[in-house]
Amino acid sequence: MAEAMPTDASKAVGDDKRATEQDRGRAVGLAGTMPIEASNEVAEPDAPPETGAREPNVATEPDRATEPDRATGPDRATEPDRATEPDRATEPDRATEPDRATEPDRATGPIVAPGSSTTAPSAEDQPNGWTAAYLRAREREGRLYSDAAVAALPDVPPTDPLRWEWRQRADSAERLIADLDRRSRPIEIFEIGCGNGWLSNGLATIRGAKVVGIDANAVELGQARRVFGARPNLRFVHGDVLSVAPPSPRPDVIVLASVIQYVADLPALLRQLLGWLAAGGELHVLDSPLYRMDELAAARERSRSYYASIGAPEMADAYHHHDSRSLDGLHVDVRYRPDSARVQIERRVLRRARSPFPWLVIGRGPAR
Repeated sequence: MAEAMPTDASKAVGDDKRATEQDRGRAVGLAGTMPIEASNEVAEPDAPPETGAREPNVATEPDRATEPDRATGPDRATEPDRATEPDRATEPDRATEPDRATEPDRATGPIVAPGSSTTAPSAEDQPNGWTAAYLRAREREGRLYSDAAVAALPDVPPTDPLRWEWRQRADSAERLIADLDRRSRPIEIFEIGCGNGWLSNGLATIRGAKVVGIDANAVELGQARRVFGARPNLRFVHGDVLSVAPPSPRPDVIVLASVIQYVADLPALLRQLLGWLAAGGELHVLDSPLYRMDELAAARERSRSYYASIGAPEMADAYHHHDSRSLDGLHVDVRYRPDSARVQIERRVLRRARSPFPWLVIGRGPAR
């Protein structure tokens, strides 16, 4: 695939996907007339009251809906007795987590390439443009990790304030990897917006898989190459997918994990990526919210306020809030519903980390 520099910062398709959907909007219905609704939850008895501003990376109970792994988004954590839509950012580190002491140490992660760094990437590494603003926001929220820490993701130590969020992210990743590992033939997988490469590395463990991670964020992509580049079936490409040529061979699977909120024209991106797919291919969208139309204005205002509060106001123009109209005319299979009775029991009763976002599989076929 030809590599290309990103041409439009507002598209930001390749930028790392850990930013929270912080928002209070409800997840929309995605199949027929069956809306993805959040349940009305009650506060846990051991949940201490919130104090101060509720930033998206403030600690929360493990059974709260959380944004999977980026707190760089504008919204605030929500208490379980407030409107607990499944797409809100949550706080991952209060002492009410059931297995807090059992988190694996992040230093025990997978491949670390020679020449790896013990320091996290910094906004200073790329001081100009949209990417610098994005990295600055992530840096201020503690989202930039050292190479050793990235090598172990999604496992983080008990002291990591984002550990519950990472466990939710691990939940969605495990579900995706298990699904793709059931294929009976080798597959080509592209991850768009791979960031530091932790999910691409997980996808590369699938039997017979060849994986390409693509990102427009050169700083974190460079870290991905350092940390995971030793895998023979995994490579990383720097570029904006809206400006690069179609790949050859065509991928069987394209993954967009916590990415679509950085895409200005989501229908255009989905159409382009569907055109990239091999016959019978699938586009997997996960770890991102979709909003109801009546939530959009308030969500955008929260984004502006949040990014201004952390000193990255320009990010508000690059953070986009999509609703289900972006999926019109597409064949959409909802493979995971965070509001289902089973998931609610696992979260509320069994206190398991479960992703608060739907898993959508889009392919060629009749419109939904």
